[in-house]
Amino acid sequence: MNESDNFVLDTQLDPRYGIYDSYPSDRPEQHQWNGTARSERTPMRGILRNSTTRPSCGSSDYAQTQYRSQATPRCSFADAILRACTAEFISVLITVFISQHVEASVAEYHLSFLQRIAFLSLVDATVVLVFVSAFRTVHINPVITLAQMFATTTSWIMCIFLVFMQLLASIIAVSLYNYLHAIPAHSIAAIHQNVKADWIKSTYTFVLLQFCGTMMVIMSNLMITTRHGARRIYVGFMTANPLCLYSSILIASFLSLSQASVHWNPLQSLAISIFFTIKGEESPWISHYVFWIGALGGSMFACFLYRLFFAPEDKRLTNCCCTSEPAETV
Repeated sequence: MNESDNFVLDTQLDPRYGIYDSYPSDRPEQHQWNGTARSERTPMRGILRNSTTRPSCGSSDYAQTQYRSQATPRCSFADAILRACTAEFISVLITVFISQHVEASVAEYHLSFLQRIAFLSLVDATVVLVFVSAFRTVHINPVITLAQMFATTTSWIMCIFLVFMQLLASIIAVSLYNYLHAIPAHSIAAIHQNVKADWIKSTYTFVLLQFCGTMMVIMSNLMITTRHGARRIYVGFMTANPLCLYSSILIASFLSLSQASVHWNPLQSLAISIFFTIKGEESPWISHYVFWIGALGGSMFACFLYRLFFAPEDKRLTNCCCTSEPAETV
């Protein structure tokens, strides 16, 4: 149908015909039922006309509109927390389980060290991309939740619930995998032993690489998320393409695995240590703090840079150089 074939569905009874009339709007000889002439180009009305202002269901504007409508005051705080926590629980549970399964499966094949960590990094980034694109509010990594809290993108109440869901889901995922396949003791986080360097230098190298990788992940996450929700219960909502987040997770996981058995997310190693502690295994916590130093440091440094330079002006730590001056009247 072209533009000249616009049809009008009149719901007024036309006294000339005694019927509900449906006819093209461009007929010059027809008049309105009250005697006034119909315009030569009557705009199309009725159920066949689609609103030009209606957003497409596949566009980002439609997703943002739908999420804002869900975050209206009519939606209770409990419902908002429940939806975010459910999405976080599902994402972490499946992500940790798949990561544990793939890592154990790859060990059975004769792959080189470089091929193995490259494949594990690709799986980590791809699985996270699926859930981040689907739910748009999940963090999966506790350091991301911490950065979102200090960046005022996610409320501290929501962060507490999200971290609890992350710990619970990761422990359940490790326990579920152990029920299907026994987790060996060498799955506990450890620094790779290098004959050319001692343990101290290897540890410093790992912390520095983890710091750089985590900083890229946090900065990418903060740049593509905005604050959505009520006054006290709000969460960071992804509003841009997550390609930068995917690439940063891929690089961060590769850097971490090149020096230790810890992926980009140290939550999985924490869950394994808690699991072996419950089982009564000996010393699962030896130097475990090392695997969180670079992650926490990179998260806080990236959050500081974001708040200092890249955050919106009302959330920026200092906006003395970006203050807007009132326009001069002419």
